[in-house]
Amino acid sequence: MIIFYLQGGSMRWFLFLLSLILIGNPGFSDEQKTGGWIKDKWGQYIIVTMKNAPFPHKSRHQGHSYQEKFYPANKHYQDSSVGILVPANYRKTPQLDVIVHFHGWGNSVEHEITQFDFRPQLYYSRKNAIMVLPQGPKDAKDSTCGKIEDPDGLKNLLTEMADFLFSQGITNTKSLGTVIISGHSGGYRPVAFCLDQGGLEENIKEVYLFDAAYSYLDSFSRWGSKKNKRLVSICTNHLLDENVELMRNLQKQGRNNFSIFLDDDATTKNLAQNSVSFIYTGLSHNELVFQTQYFTRFVHTSSLPEIIWKNSSE
Repeated sequence: MIIFYLQGGSMRWFLFLLSLILIGNPGFSDEQKTGGWIKDKWGQYIIVTMKNAPFPHKSRHQGHSYQEKFYPANKHYQDSSVGILVPANYRKTPQLDVIVHFHGWGNSVEHEITQFDFRPQLYYSRKNAIMVLPQGPKDAKDSTCGKIEDPDGLKNLLTEMADFLFSQGITNTKSLGTVIISGHSGGYRPVAFCLDQGGLEENIKEVYLFDAAYSYLDSFSRWGSKKNKRLVSICTNHLLDENVELMRNLQKQGRNNFSIFLDDDATTKNLAQNSVSFIYTGLSHNELVFQTQYFTRFVHTSSLPEIIWKNSSE
């Protein structure tokens, strides 16, 4: 059964949420930096280098050319940065739940954190999870993902990340729990490799594609057809045909109960009731990640445990 939502839905919860983000909370302190961690009202974050980050990798030791432009390795494929975002009021649990997001073309970890408001979006999702943002090809038009394409690439990276957080006292466990994989635009390729051979197939419970269904549609449909898995794909007109093909692939593999939304109907209530959802948006390719807090919506309706805000008035 395919459900189409074509009537205007309530967005009051998100208007309230947006007002909180825009107005802010005067009770929070200003940004502070301690031991490499930057702390402020949204929580704390750090950008560190990791040996299991996507790059450097032999696949791009000689750089990369695209449309007559050359991207030398020393400028675009040597950065092993990984951004780690911990929301305010995060509590230690027996297992570490993680959201991994892969950026698109022409971007960097440091830039995407602010560009897409990931820190406030993570905070207002009210979910007790840590967000991980690996550096892909830096400021380059390229979707390759280096070590993430190696067998167990995702597992190796998150194992190293879990060790680091434990050593920092952020967590009291090295055991991975639920893993959510998210990708924007050219980040589709690392998402697919995480699903196909990342080594954490049982841990991965949800996948979010932000205008990212360019290719590897078989990987996404094969994963989305499994029981107890959640797939959300939001697209502009740019990738409408690819998303239709993805729907057809799902049907061929026996998954017929997915829903299709327009912007006004992609409410938390509707998203929470559907394990496979497609959203056709009027927002632009970059705006759809943050303009109406779609990332917040997806995480808020996830299976992750809720965070307990210390200030009950929030």
